[in-house]
Amino acid sequence: MTAVADRCHACGKRRTGDESLCERCGSALPALAAEPEAPPEPANGLAWSHRIPIVNNRYVWIRWGWAAVAFAVGFALVLGTPLVVAFGSTSGGMGFAVRLYVAIAIIAGLVVIGCGLFAAAAAGNGVTARFTVSPQGAAVATSGGGRDSAGRAVLAFGGSLKQARDMSLASALLLPSPGEARWEDVRRAQFDASRRVITLRRRWHHPLRIYVPPDRFDEAAAFVREHAPASR
Repeated sequence: MTAVADRCHACGKRRTGDESLCERCGSALPALAAEPEAPPEPANGLAWSHRIPIVNNRYVWIRWGWAAVAFAVGFALVLGTPLVVAFGSTSGGMGFAVRLYVAIAIIAGLVVIGCGLFAAAAAGNGVTARFTVSPQGAAVATSGGGRDSAGRAVLAFGGSLKQARDMSLASALLLPSPGEARWEDVRRAQFDASRRVITLRRRWHHPLRIYVPPDRFDEAAAFVREHAPASR
């Protein structure tokens, strides 16, 4: 999917409709993102569309938190180590090294959290997704519209189109993501009735979150309990 779909990547002119060529420079315009298709209800299964909240979603914050920790530690080591080697002996030794690593890690972590909040605001604090559960497994297909919104908003602050695309792609990594899971690959299913979220923990993959409308949670939970191993 193209990160910034409403502008020409060659000259930056905003498109005015669904044209395929830029009116200013004639370059090919990126394809517009389509909303997830609404397939028919699967045989012996369930399907629905639902808008996933972002900022007020504890599961998204867990994802942001782990991303912030990983980026903070890696960035602190990469940037801090040469500085400690170069200036540690003249700036307080071990105390200087600890303070430097901590300062860099905090700044890097805050950058990741800020990037996620910016992506959430640009997407209107929600991403529409299509959920399907069948006798074979579960699948989530998210709309490209929310991610394109993040790209358009980042473009207003990016120093160039390339920077805007890179920043919007990084932001999109922190938004709720699509995926699929076959029941034989699910090692545990967890049910959060208060938030109406079913979490499928897969082997060697990030958990797949299934967000369910209030009126369908009991139905969806019963289906998953019937098919997923070790449901609880």
